[in-house]
Amino acid sequence: MKQPLSVLLAMVGLLLVFTGGASAQYAYISTSSGVYVLNTVSNTVTANVGMGGQPLGVAVNPAGTYVYVATSNNTVSVIKTATNTVTATVNVGANPIGVAVNPAGTFVYVTNYVSNTVSVINTATNAVTATVSVGVEPLGVAVNPAGTRVYVANSGDSVSVIETATNTVTATVNVGSGMNPAGVAVNPNGSYVYVTNAAGGSVSVINTAANSVTATVKVGNSPRGVAVNPVGTYVYVANYSDFTVSVIETATNTVTATVNVTSLGSVANGVYGIAVNPSGTSVYVVLFGGNTVAVISTATNAVTATSTVGGNINGFMGSFIGGPAISTSINAGGIVNGASYAANTPVAPGSLVSIFGVFPVIAAAQANVAPWPVALSGLSVQFNGVQAPIYYASGTQANVQVPWELAGQTQASVTATVGGQTSAAQQVNLASVAPGVFAMNAQGQGAIEDALSGQLISPINPAKAGATYISIYCTGLGPVTNQPVTGAAASANVLSETIMRPTVMIGGVPTGILFSGLAPTFVGLYQINVQVPAAVPFGDTVPVIVSIGGATANAVTIAVQPGS
Repeated sequence: MKQPLSVLLAMVGLLLVFTGGASAQYAYISTSSGVYVLNTVSNTVTANVGMGGQPLGVAVNPAGTYVYVATSNNTVSVIKTATNTVTATVNVGANPIGVAVNPAGTFVYVTNYVSNTVSVINTATNAVTATVSVGVEPLGVAVNPAGTRVYVANSGDSVSVIETATNTVTATVNVGSGMNPAGVAVNPNGSYVYVTNAAGGSVSVINTAANSVTATVKVGNSPRGVAVNPVGTYVYVANYSDFTVSVIETATNTVTATVNVTSLGSVANGVYGIAVNPSGTSVYVVLFGGNTVAVISTATNAVTATSTVGGNINGFMGSFIGGPAISTSINAGGIVNGASYAANTPVAPGSLVSIFGVFPVIAAAQANVAPWPVALSGLSVQFNGVQAPIYYASGTQANVQVPWELAGQTQASVTATVGGQTSAAQQVNLASVAPGVFAMNAQGQGAIEDALSGQLISPINPAKAGATYISIYCTGLGPVTNQPVTGAAASANVLSETIMRPTVMIGGVPTGILFSGLAPTFVGLYQINVQVPAAVPFGDTVPVIVSIGGATANAVTIAVQPGS
């Protein structure tokens, strides 16, 4: 049986279509015209929050319920994320820049550049409860994971260490003369602090046990923002003048990659703020003076998306991506036929299905060869406890094969597991057959090819009535002879034919079935071979209906012209 590349590519493209939603996280971007709220799942702007002064530093509390924004009129605006409205305004020192929230969400720390102080805000009362004198011209600020220390980058060449129990500076770490510290970040276990030196083109690594610099890593020119990934293995540095991001491996304190965003900065002044999303899969970089936010994949260290906001982005630093780490979940009704995407309908053992939900995978990944793995990019899927082979995994979608072992069962409890965290179960009904026909596009053009030439049938390459033999690609046609093991490809030597015989109607005209079974060398993909009847009506959208075992698949179309 001939299996041309065109159909394989079509199947890949069809199976990767995203149609489901996810629990969104948001990035809060300060600009000259307010704080823009960016959905980091869709990378689209969902709101703009105006405020009295120019917004600068931004920080989101750990629960994702409030955002704290330093403004040019010497205040901090408090945004309630549920409504994207300013619910409080807190007076602080002169020229507030950096903002950080402690892990409990009970206190906010704000650097006041001109006052040389840090304002401590009690989030329960939205009032300043302490003002701490620090070094010269403080900029970046970060709180350790225990909430016991606050680290302040003073552009006068030092880092102030504040004990939160007493709100006093208990240590001052010098990073070197003429370095001009700017950004600061703490690793997840609180053992190291990373400080960007704007004038030194470097990052100082501070051992928090000794409060001393243990390494200095050269990066790009004029580094500003800095962020650590959730597991502490990489540090990301925004190099202002270079329009680059340096990626530092923390085990060796060496730069292992440099991501260039120059092409995005034609109307910007430089790269400034930077943050890693809670799942650690993406880095968000803001271009100061422009209107672009770049999204970098941590798997490839390449820009994978950009978003545009209104106004000019202000130079700021802080943890501007909000909400808790994503929990693994399957959407209600999110287990659908992989060809038809029909929801709330049964699926068949051995068939292909798409599962929509929230999967905090390492990175989007695809299985390249059969047999398909039962774990991909850290994701595994279980049907009644049986591991399902996975073809594709992303943060919002998994494409899998329903295990053949479920034959004879009427319902499956489906769970997804990432990083040891298993989702709540979603139920899906099972049936011996649950046919679905693949479509090439939203208009419903069927994934149907000329069985002899291997070319896709389309309006520019129509089938000929009474002449063309076609292969219709589908899934869910039920049990077969010579059944392969779950996750394995069908044999090309001994064909796997369906136990039940389907019917195919083209333009209302029945066809003779020449073959019905698994497509050789593919997993879970079926094909039906027929000849287009001579009596079929002509046109670009002639309906094709496949039925088997009393179940009817989604309708697709085929282009047909008169035979010669």
